[in-house]
Amino acid sequence: MDLAILKADGEILTRRCVLADTPVARFRGLMGRKRLADDEGMLLATGSIHTSFMRFPIDAVFLDPSLQVVRVVQALKPWRVAIARSAHAVLELPAGTAARAGVAPGEQLSFIANAGAVSSGVVAGSTPARVAIASSDSRFLRVSGFLLERHGFEVETFRQAGDVMRSAAEGRFAAVIVDGSGSLSAAARVIRTLSAECPNTGVVVVGDGGDRNGSELGPPYSLRVVPKWDSFEQLVQEIQLASRSRRGYELV
Repeated sequence: MDLAILKADGEILTRRCVLADTPVARFRGLMGRKRLADDEGMLLATGSIHTSFMRFPIDAVFLDPSLQVVRVVQALKPWRVAIARSAHAVLELPAGTAARAGVAPGEQLSFIANAGAVSSGVVAGSTPARVAIASSDSRFLRVSGFLLERHGFEVETFRQAGDVMRSAAEGRFAAVIVDGSGSLSAAARVIRTLSAECPNTGVVVVGDGGDRNGSELGPPYSLRVVPKWDSFEQLVQEIQLASRSRRGYELV
């Protein structure tokens, strides 16, 4: 999943930033790469990095939890270590990028998961909302929660569907994301319960594939499923639509 990283004034800092969200991905980093293209970058969820086994220098931009810049290390050479105690993430960029863009401590960065949604240097608007994610997939919970929070949403994650339904019944969420990867019929049961008990809560269903014909649900139902990993921007749009309409998901 690539992210577009933007400065506070809307200028695109990098259009193709890879999110390294696992220990293995963070350890490998840019090792083995011959270079970073001018529009490439990597975002690592860590407060320190090393450049062992790398072949080229990079700019390292250290960020706090809100993506505010706390330190910039320019042209960090191979076989070096850099750290910032207050940092929670590091943005790795081609050497010279930070200086050309004027990135310095105090700069507020933001991201969007689809650079095509950036028009004239302005990010397409999103409506902040409280969102629940129900999934047994810990990676999906971690990645989607991280991205949605940075996108302006308030997020709570749940491993059990029963837990999210109890919380949703209290009217805490504008929208609930239900992961139907394991079983669409189980997701359908959650949808029916939410629609009956929480009619003002929008529901978005995600899965490993696209639209399904509902074979697990039995006739005459079908179920629209948003791919979990294909397009984060599509997921954001579905959440916005669900939270604005404030209606339950309908099986058709």
